[in-house]
Amino acid sequence: MAIGLHRARLQRHSRRLLEFGAHVVPSTVFSIALGAVNGYALSFWRPRGAGVLFGVLLMGAFIPVQVMVYPLVRVLASVHLFSSLPGSVVIHTIFGMPMMTLCSATTTRRFRRSCSRRHASTAAAFGASSCN
Repeated sequence: MAIGLHRARLQRHSRRLLEFGAHVVPSTVFSIALGAVNGYALSFWRPRGAGVLFGVLLMGAFIPVQVMVYPLVRVLASVHLFSSLPGSVVIHTIFGMPMMTLCSATTTRRFRRSCSRRHASTAAAFGASSCN
């Protein structure tokens, strides 16, 4: 009797788990991929207002979803994505990108700084005059 009860619960929850995975996996993959590309590009670019740009990205990473609910509903309804899986994936990707961009830009910039020092010292040890 107990095994049959657990089997029924598993069948009922397996559909919910698959729906959850259908939302989470693409949203996470797209958010990380787009954030990594943005972060990589921003790590090479040093604009005049780099501090302001960093602040805007930081604020974007912590904007509560409730602030954007009404505009998002309007936009998704106008493009016929409201209450659909692609609409949910788009929204979660958009809200995940600022944090992923910050993480990627910071990590890439730190890696490039440490990597160039190592390469410069190794090149100098082998007699190179510059390592650019």
